Amino acid sequence: TPCGDAGFSTAFVVEIDTTVATPTSLYSNCYGGATGDTLAYAITIAPDKTAVIVGPTFAADFGVTTGSIPSPTPSTQYSVGYITKLNVSGTPAVPYSTLLGGSTGETIYGVATDSTGDIYVGGFSQSADYPITLGALVVNNSNTNGTGTVAKINPLSGGASDLLYASYFGGAGQNNGLQYGDAVNGIAVSSSTHNAYIT
Repeated sequence: TPCGDAGFSTAFVVEIDTTVATPTSLYSNCYGGATGDTLAYAITIAPDKTAVIVGPTFAADFGVTTGSIPSPTPSTQYSVGYITKLNVSGTPAVPYSTLLGGSTGETIYGVATDSTGDIYVGGFSQSADYPITLGALVVNNSNTNGTGTVAKINPLSGGASDLLYASYFGGAGQNNGLQYGDAVNGIAVSSSTHNAYIT
């Protein structure tokens, strides 16, 4: 994807060699769409050495791969969260890319992976139809100002079955009287139990 495609923001990834005296860029790429902004809020490296980026996209033409998780189409009014794997040293260039969210606005703020390659994300939702799974800690969005989300994804391009776990996380109150609710801003994964830790 060209950077700043059609005047809209695009997510970018740059790999920098920090082991040499002269700064060197080993890889750079942009990802997004031509019909709305796409932002990247977090990045991690998966066991297969791909870069996993997450954030919100407003682009209706955001690129998803075959077998991605079924999700609403982003619009200029409502963003949808995305999870995209970029191959920094081989092919295919985009092994996996999916949207994740409901119909009235999502973003993803944090990402982590475990030793098997499963992807864990935390974020924010204003939707009542975020795709909750069996065993979710919180099954309803009880905050009109939005609430946190946490999800676990197996990027096998199996459609809805890629979503192994998804839950709301938060309460019903406002933060210090401001017009916004809860959010999950960071996520980490235990190497031994594969449990998710969120903040």
